[in-house]
Amino acid sequence: MAVDSNNCGSCGNACAKGQFCGATTCAPTGEGGAGGASEEEAASCVECHDTTLANLCSVRKVTVILDSNKNDSDGNRAPGRAMGAALRDNCATKPVLTEAEQDSVEALNITTGRPVSDSSELLVVAGGPFYQNLEGYLEAQKITPLYFNVTATTTEYRKTATGEVVVSLPIDGDHESHDQFIIQFMRDPTSGSLILNEQGLWLSGTVAGAYQLIHGLLPSLDQQDQAWYAYEWTDLDGDKAPDLNEIKLLSSGR
Repeated sequence: MAVDSNNCGSCGNACAKGQFCGATTCAPTGEGGAGGASEEEAASCVECHDTTLANLCSVRKVTVILDSNKNDSDGNRAPGRAMGAALRDNCATKPVLTEAEQDSVEALNITTGRPVSDSSELLVVAGGPFYQNLEGYLEAQKITPLYFNVTATTTEYRKTATGEVVVSLPIDGDHESHDQFIIQFMRDPTSGSLILNEQGLWLSGTVAGAYQLIHGLLPSLDQQDQAWYAYEWTDLDGDKAPDLNEIKLLSSGR
């Protein structure tokens, strides 16, 4: 059954704003016995889910979008791959894991950066709009809950709906030991694509964000009932690597 948020499970059954059409477990039937639906039935079952992190696993495929030649190092690629692998290994129904360079037609519209998938697939994007064309498209189209902004003296994240500053950090400073980052989940209304984006104001924050998702959020994913989370990371032990006790939640919302 096609996964379409405008026709979720049946023609005309449109998901509400802030929801997406995703996989779910079918109710028991005679074919599946007391233990649940048959494998064929379970594979075809879909329903509307809230677009919150708790529902990240309601997909059949996870694709990590790599930032191609825009980044000379593995900076954003390593966190993205780590998040994709963690979703594959931790979701109860393991999604198929793939990856795609952002300059390939399998991933994005090369001209606009718009995704070409649908809501049966979760696109994992590590990094902000400077390196990631998809994130640039989503922010420009005002689809992301939060967006990256730079002033003369600060880097910051603002709410797309209101422009309110959520977190900010001076440009000057030690960003290898202190940063802020966001984790946000959204749906592109044009393509239906689902996107999980994690980005730091600086690279250290992007690394810390992937660590927080993998070790802090995935173990209790069903409790993560918000669409976005903003955190602060401060290196306490001098190893310039994140630990859970070094990460503080600053704000969250839908």
